[in-house]
Amino acid sequence: MSQSLIDRATSISLTLAALAIAAALVRREFFPAADHSDAANAPVFIEDWESFVDDGILQGPSSAKIIVTEFVDFECPVCAMYEKTLQGVVEKFPGVVSRLSIHFPLSEIHSHSLSAAVAVDCAHEQGRFAQMSNTIFSKQDSLGSLSWSDLARRSEVVDSIAFKVCFTGPTPPRVTRGIELAKELNLRGTPTIIVNGWKYAGGLPESALISVIENTLAGKTPRGVKP
Repeated sequence: MSQSLIDRATSISLTLAALAIAAALVRREFFPAADHSDAANAPVFIEDWESFVDDGILQGPSSAKIIVTEFVDFECPVCAMYEKTLQGVVEKFPGVVSRLSIHFPLSEIHSHSLSAAVAVDCAHEQGRFAQMSNTIFSKQDSLGSLSWSDLARRSEVVDSIAFKVCFTGPTPPRVTRGIELAKELNLRGTPTIIVNGWKYAGGLPESALISVIENTLAGKTPRGVKP
């Protein structure tokens, strides 16, 4: 075999290996549980889900018929991709669906996730939650090289001094409580989605999420059975 063919074969092998690793990482992010059976991934109902509003950041009225809660890690690449799905669903059901974001930084695998959660929470104090979230999601590859103050500026957080005081101070209660709540619920990864109390590990594709919302509005459980 010629050297050029050997080099080409090596290049293809390395590319396939890289794709396999990337796929494994996505599976770990999106489906973190070790057991992927139907039983393991079946939705679970959480009785006190309405109390979670006090632990997160609500976008939309608390009186909305549907509240989609997301346990989110702002350094999680799947959470960044899932943002478009969640935003699309809210736009499809205007005034009917509200979003609740609860901090769940996975610090053991994402070294900047806790700082990102704090930065987003501090931006929220100035009414820039969505802007800061989107900025961090779009700059995930640059976390650690861009300063948090710079990310806040890009998100049009007006009071830079207040942001710095918040960011360098004690961990915001919402961040601490989000982590505690995720542990209480034995969550395994992000995004984890809860729709009016029904918990789904790894989120839901947009069509499935829409179906769950429509069933809930019709008074049905996610399995399509009348309660």
